[in-house]
Amino acid sequence: MQHMEEIRQNAEQTLTTYLEVQEELGAEVTEVQSDDGTITVTLDANGDLATLSIADEIMRLKGNLTPKIIAVVEEAFATHALRQADIAQRMFDNLDLSTATASGLSSEAVTRARDNLNSQ
Repeated sequence: MQHMEEIRQNAEQTLTTYLEVQEELGAEVTEVQSDDGTITVTLDANGDLATLSIADEIMRLKGNLTPKIIAVVEEAFATHALRQADIAQRMFDNLDLSTATASGLSSEAVTRARDNLNSQ
């Protein structure tokens, strides 16, 4: 009977953790800004691009603008993905979800994303 009680308690704890994780995964909006503040990217709670703001003064970069936009967008997606991996990690203690998530991203984007998360 004691074993059944332990199973019940573990199941209740797992369900509570699952509900907390589900709530956090759906509540976060991710906003990332370029170092100079001229580009801002916002992702909604689902990780979809919500806004991309580009300051007028940066438009003169022309050929250099596209890589800069791509870098900020990639950083936003990396920040969102790592945040979700960190939250989900609570459900799966034996898996390293952050490493798996970061494997498809550039090391620079992952480093900046981790900095973003650490500064929050």
